[in-house]
Amino acid sequence: MAGKETYSPLIIISGKGGVGKTTASAALGLALAQTGKRILLVEVRGENRIPPLFDQGPSGYTEKEIAPNLYSISITGEETVREYLKIRLMVKLAYETLVKHPLFQYVIDAIPGLADLFSLGKIWDIHRFGHDRQKKWWYDYIILDSPPTGQGIPFLRVPEVTISTLRLGPIVMEAEKIQALLSNKSRTRLLIVTIPEEMAVAEAVEYWKRARHELNIQLGPIIINNVLPEAFSPEENQWLAGHPDTPAPLAGLIEPARIRTQRELSQREEIKRLKKEIPGGKFVEVPLFSRHEWGEKDLLEMGNLLFRELFPELVRKSSVGPLTPGPSLDRKGRG
Repeated sequence: MAGKETYSPLIIISGKGGVGKTTASAALGLALAQTGKRILLVEVRGENRIPPLFDQGPSGYTEKEIAPNLYSISITGEETVREYLKIRLMVKLAYETLVKHPLFQYVIDAIPGLADLFSLGKIWDIHRFGHDRQKKWWYDYIILDSPPTGQGIPFLRVPEVTISTLRLGPIVMEAEKIQALLSNKSRTRLLIVTIPEEMAVAEAVEYWKRARHELNIQLGPIIINNVLPEAFSPEENQWLAGHPDTPAPLAGLIEPARIRTQRELSQREEIKRLKKEIPGGKFVEVPLFSRHEWGEKDLLEMGNLLFRELFPELVRKSSVGPLTPGPSLDRKGRG
């Protein structure tokens, strides 16, 4: 059986809450799917923020197609533990007796990291069969919308901590397989998403440094989301700066322009600080596509940009042109 197994690469996307990591996951998945690749978007801890971006209802524990070639699954620790026990406990009566016991959920919650370990184990199971088209569920890429920065490092360290704590036993064997996947630089990479604001940049820098020292994982480019495009020319910005006391009739027009220029300057300073704190790092700047309502065009544009920057080898091979809106992606809100 092992000789027939292939493997799908795993892309882990994380970042501070509110910076757009879920949107980035969905956009990148959509872009890859439109090249003909079969993509699985994974959420953990029962999150279901991706399907609404595609006007779809919540995903469950079984993969669900939310757009052509694009699938979604929402994993919970309880379900993964149940699945593991069902496979291990060959006697149906023993399995049902255990999972129906009142203390079953208590034990899952009481053991630190157990739910997250088995959630990662589920991802490993899906990853293991990769491109094996004989299997019902196979994928060219798996994209994991990871927990936010404050929880992201502990989540990804669960296999290592399990191995060092328990040392022996079947759970350690599971943890070793998962750790081998996370540390495989040809199969797994971690992308950090941020926005050019002080708190978000500080968290991204801390996450990157901790990941570099605490995780044996391939770090990909940092995605800088919601970057304001330049609204005025250098000459216009210079004029705005040189005329602080605008006459009253023009103040209502000039002041918003001055505020916009100041925001752009603040963002450029934060981006400069980010790049200084992470010397030699790679960065992908994603512009703010929409000022008011996040729509289909924005998701497609973001996906196109991320696809070109993160997968240049696929861009060269792909004959697919720019992404175009489809009837399955008529959405109203931003994830």
